[in-house]
Amino acid sequence: MKKKLALILAATMTVGLLASCGGSGSGSASKPEGSGTSASQTSDLKVGVFYYNFADAYITTVRTPDEITLTNEATGAAVASLNLDPGGQVDLKASASYRKLALTAQDTCFTWSADPEVGTVDANGVFTAGTKSASGNLTVSAGGKTLTVPVSIAGHVKTLEDCEGDLASFGATSTASYGAETGLDYVHNGRQSLRMTYDASTGGTASLNSALPIPAGESWLGVWVYGDGSGNTLMATAADANLQSQQFLLTALDFTGWKYVSAELPEGAATLTSLDVIYGGGAGGPAGTIWLDQFTTSNENVSDTIAPTVRLSVSGTQLTAAVSDNVDRTIPQANVSLTYDGATLNFTWNEAAGTLTATLPAADSGYHRVSVTACDASGNLARASADVKPAGTRTSPFGDMAGHWAEPYATYLYDTGVSKGTGVEIPVYQPEKNITRAEFFAMVARWMDLDLTQYANVELPFVDAASIPDWALNEVKAMYSLGILKGGANESGLTVNALATISRAEAMTILGRTQARGYAEPELTFSDAGQVPDWAAGYLRSLVGQGVITGNDNRIRPNDLLTRGEVAKLLYAML
Repeated sequence: MKKKLALILAATMTVGLLASCGGSGSGSASKPEGSGTSASQTSDLKVGVFYYNFADAYITTVRTPDEITLTNEATGAAVASLNLDPGGQVDLKASASYRKLALTAQDTCFTWSADPEVGTVDANGVFTAGTKSASGNLTVSAGGKTLTVPVSIAGHVKTLEDCEGDLASFGATSTASYGAETGLDYVHNGRQSLRMTYDASTGGTASLNSALPIPAGESWLGVWVYGDGSGNTLMATAADANLQSQQFLLTALDFTGWKYVSAELPEGAATLTSLDVIYGGGAGGPAGTIWLDQFTTSNENVSDTIAPTVRLSVSGTQLTAAVSDNVDRTIPQANVSLTYDGATLNFTWNEAAGTLTATLPAADSGYHRVSVTACDASGNLARASADVKPAGTRTSPFGDMAGHWAEPYATYLYDTGVSKGTGVEIPVYQPEKNITRAEFFAMVARWMDLDLTQYANVELPFVDAASIPDWALNEVKAMYSLGILKGGANESGLTVNALATISRAEAMTILGRTQARGYAEPELTFSDAGQVPDWAAGYLRSLVGQGVITGNDNRIRPNDLLTRGEVAKLLYAML
């Protein structure tokens, strides 16, 4: 009895080992599965499984498994698809199962193949990607069972210098100087770019020193350039490991505005050592200023202007999000952020899976906004937001907001000190009132949580600056100093028109200037999109790309005056 019990346990718990993958098999006695063909007469997958039929125990060979799966030999992670750089390699392990029992087998027991355009795979499951971008399939089979895995071979992009920090990798010379540019008209990605001022009048060349290490294996350099239309030539110099330098062409400066340029790096390039402007005698002259942003390297001539995809969901206090990108296979945690009402919140990031998890504060009587933002190696930004609904009801702090659609958003502005309304005992918000420019500038500055005392001594250039109310003066100074408020020009000079109302297009332009550059800018498809002024179109597209502006009845009403209720909703949506 004890012996039979032991055999039963062995039958239910033990999976036999493959003795061989072809030829005469192991030589063990067996009762073959299926057609009755002897395992020793086939080269199909042969895996032994212990059976007990209450008469005797035996091992049978499995010619056709029920399922084949793949894992990464190094990490143990399941493999449903392959995404590799050209020339990349991965060791795959094949496994099979039969009647829900895991079968143990060597990789050589399976038949491996790959479409030639994507690479090669050997008998041990080691896949080597081809040298060029391509897509196709890898297959692994045993008996009549086949698993097909899609394969994508594509170049990568790496950030070399995003120009967001202290720019310590650059150095001025007698012919060129540099600085951090924060005026967003001259920023392509993020909130800062590199401003290069040059003078090639002495020797015909102006050079700005740099010390940007180039990762091994990279073949191309990419950078966004804001040209000055001078007709001069922008070159770069790279040194190899032996400090041998070689200059190469980036672009002719025959354009004004932003342009993406790429150039093949000299063989063995290890460090980008300088940026060089060559004067060719053109009408633009030997001196000028250009701006550069988001230096990248790649193993192919790859450019990426598509923002990552961010999806998030909230259930109670649990937030989950998924981030993916069309080029970058992974996004580091440093390029992902989570905010709760605009404040940074801790989270757990799984880089390999591109998933984020976090625990949110417990719900209270107010609305709250959570947002996940992701930036890829090329500086493209994307975000997704969700509302955290209140756990109970709350009386509005404003006496005129009960039942109004903007009540939760106005309440949020009150709680955060952005707007206290008017009145003493019971303040009112006046949601249907058209907001003045001074009111709007003040609310935006407070929403940005600026230290307004830092701007008290800013000199304003507006001829009508005396019309700015005292309660909004530092706010206006801050907005002007940061390049968010530019004012308008008339025959008298530059004006701020503090007491005038503001249109929706003007307000959305101001809000757009508060945001980092690099968000998607989809084409406007509203029925009244043709009414959007040219100077506002880019900012409106960015806000649409962020999900801040969704329109109403497929209209955006760019030239309508903005109400205070609409301001509350816009500022809340931008959190």
